[in-house]
Amino acid sequence: MKRSGYTLFEVMVALIIIGISITAVTGALSTSKGLSARADHSIESVRILKNILNNPELMKQIMENRNFEKMIDDEDGWICRAETTQLVIDSADLVWDSNEGNSRSNVKSDKTAKQRREKRVTKSTKKSVVGEEIEVPGMVNVILCVSQTNQLIQKEYCVVRWKRLDALADTEILTKPDKNENKIK
Repeated sequence: MKRSGYTLFEVMVALIIIGISITAVTGALSTSKGLSARADHSIESVRILKNILNNPELMKQIMENRNFEKMIDDEDGWICRAETTQLVIDSADLVWDSNEGNSRSNVKSDKTAKQRREKRVTKSTKKSVVGEEIEVPGMVNVILCVSQTNQLIQKEYCVVRWKRLDALADTEILTKPDKNENKIK
């Protein structure tokens, strides 16, 4: 007489396969949750950086102070750190365009900066213009970073922007309207 049904061995193999599948799915969900949390943190930091860059009063404070560090008032647990230096560019990054008659910036992605500097030679003097640093008057280089204080892993998100020093005067014009404009003539 033949009995229908599964043997104990077949049931155990099926349970082992189901257990391995559940473990793999759980691990994938855990990994995706961690990636999602990191992405949310990155998006939050970009939002905060944009808010700081678009805040004229805060940018004025940052540009007036060479080294700046402050807790961000409206953001819980976020710190803003900024460093302002004189803008210095490398003369090897400038190329003379004989057709236009003026200099322009030339950035090529296929060569490294060192290779570009080695190949740049002025036609008139045949001297290399390697590594000559030029300070740009009226411009500063602002390195702006934000980080969250209540995270287990301290990750700092930074952005570098060039700003005009006379932009400080422009912010006063933008934030303080002229009293004479409101008078009716």
